[in-house]
Amino acid sequence: MTIRDIIRKVERTEILKRQALLVSGLVEWQFQDHDGSMVTFDIFTNLKLEEALEKKQKLKIKINNEMHTADPQLKKAVSANRKNVELIRKELKDDNALPLPSFWEDMKGDLVKLFALTPGSKEYKDVEGELTKAGLHVNIISIERVQNPTLWQNYQILKKQMEAKNKHTNNEKLLYHGTKATSIDLINKQGFNRRNAGAHGNQSLTHNTHLKVEYFRISVATN
Repeated sequence: MTIRDIIRKVERTEILKRQALLVSGLVEWQFQDHDGSMVTFDIFTNLKLEEALEKKQKLKIKINNEMHTADPQLKKAVSANRKNVELIRKELKDDNALPLPSFWEDMKGDLVKLFALTPGSKEYKDVEGELTKAGLHVNIISIERVQNPTLWQNYQILKKQMEAKNKHTNNEKLLYHGTKATSIDLINKQGFNRRNAGAHGNQSLTHNTHLKVEYFRISVATN
């Protein structure tokens, strides 16, 4: 394993841990033990269950060191010997959570959702103007706002930490990042990471603030 591979592995682990911690503050998955008591899953299984619920997929999880096939939609898990285990999903109220941007639209329970901006709207023109200001003259096909509350909350926490450390609030920069189409879904869910950078050719250009958390996906036509 090369040094770069080790760095990427550490980055992936840190991103996963951060995301799992944030989701665990919003949602808690539990299972009913053999004595009837409810047991909370670890933060990583909690994250997997929440993601599987969003995708409407089944997944393999361990309950009391025994592998089960879980169906988050039906709130149950089944062992190899066909024993059913009840699953419970609890939404947690986080009194310390910061309110989401007022202009965000209803996500209807989704963890991540994209909203197309209307050409000519103020939000669309603002993003288009920033592109022009940066000297990027491209043919814009579409601009979408990517709403990811988990990453947005994490961004706000890091932003406050940076402001406290630097003793000022002028810490944000705009970043335009071209990437492969196959990386877009991963960036939308987990945020920006250097390993998702595109190389050459037609790419989707991403406009975002600071850590690619509250950002826009801009599809452009290139030569």
